[in-house]
Amino acid sequence: MSVEHEQVLAIALLRNHREHPLQETWESITQMRDSLNLKLKKFREWQREIHPHLTLSALDVDEPELTAIQLPSYRMRHGHHPGTNLDRQLQDAEIKLRCTAADGGISAVRDASLALSAVRKARELDYRGQAGITRSQRNLQKAELMKEFEISMYNNARAALIHLGYMAKDAIEPYRPLTTRDTRRKETHLHRAKGDSRLFDGTAWYLQSGVTISEAAFSSARPPVAGSQGSEDEELQLLSGTKTLKRSGFKHGQRSPKRFKDIAPDTVSSDGEDSDLDLPHSKSLSQQKKVKKAKKADGWIWLQGLTRAQSMNGDKLAAYRSESERVQWFRAEAEMYRWLEQYERKHAEFMRIIERYRRDSVVWAGLASAEETRNGGLNGAVTFARMQAAMHRRLEHNTNVIFKSADSGAHHDWVSASSFEDLINKIDGWRDVVFKWMDDMGIHRAYKDF
Repeated sequence: MSVEHEQVLAIALLRNHREHPLQETWESITQMRDSLNLKLKKFREWQREIHPHLTLSALDVDEPELTAIQLPSYRMRHGHHPGTNLDRQLQDAEIKLRCTAADGGISAVRDASLALSAVRKARELDYRGQAGITRSQRNLQKAELMKEFEISMYNNARAALIHLGYMAKDAIEPYRPLTTRDTRRKETHLHRAKGDSRLFDGTAWYLQSGVTISEAAFSSARPPVAGSQGSEDEELQLLSGTKTLKRSGFKHGQRSPKRFKDIAPDTVSSDGEDSDLDLPHSKSLSQQKKVKKAKKADGWIWLQGLTRAQSMNGDKLAAYRSESERVQWFRAEAEMYRWLEQYERKHAEFMRIIERYRRDSVVWAGLASAEETRNGGLNGAVTFARMQAAMHRRLEHNTNVIFKSADSGAHHDWVSASSFEDLINKIDGWRDVVFKWMDDMGIHRAYKDF
């Protein structure tokens, strides 16, 4: 499985090299191929000892990443069924390893997504000048490459479990199919935008949290797409935000103009040795003693040797991940309180409208009675006032029926409130029951501060 891991990474690097040919990428591919040839040679010797009658797949030393590794899942996919106790033991061992790889793959995909988010966050600061543009684009390509690679490794582990008979092909438990769309989540560094609560976080953020999502909710939260084409472009559009939400980079003033002495070639000399362009003697000596700046290394995201697909568990990435989780928590908490407030306000608004209709009906009925008493009979004003009173009584009745109907989604206990004070008491009592888990965990309820 370690060899398979390197093969998938080599194929991903080759695909990236065809799109963006760089000497650095080709050197990584060459080193990886040499390592694969050594590991495949040793592995095939072990395989020959375990299965003497097994016909090994062809080995191309120039492209070892294309060599098939005949694990039990590969053999079962091509029609071979375990017939001996050794085959069944190898099958059980691979199932355990594949389950471990799938569980670890979810965390790896989340780490790669957070790393890609961090690269996009830093991209605006580097997007200055041609060198900065090239550097930021290359860092973004690396982050996208690693994210696609981790998604491929997770899907390979899931496909192997299907071939091993551990789960059905169309099963969503315990491992759901993973695509780039499933890794969608709002960027940590973006502020809240209108409609954020309507966006559904991807499956990658729920697979290990213990939260079960109904298939109806999952399908309704994302529109169907044909195949995986365009998923990356759509994700970029979803995560990019608007210009008003992005934080602008630091503003630098205009560079001071270079002097002729600094830009002139060696063959060009000034008219005199004592020209104003000459530097003082002490300053020229200090500049000669300056040490040349060392070449900047890769950023912290690539420190853990990502070309070997090692885990990104550096201190800075851990701190960024912690910050991201905190931001997502407070964002979700604020959104929960916001929607809860809207839900409670609708009950209060219904009660206000019902009371207003009742009051208007009483007022118009009183005006009709007063006009009839004053004139001693019916006239146009009395008829109009009674018509208005009847209309408001009808509006009061219809609104009350809608409010107490089960289809309205109103709370079954709140609709029985007799007054606004009674409604407030019912809402406060309901909040104490619903948010008891926050009190048990020592989480402060922010709305109590207002």
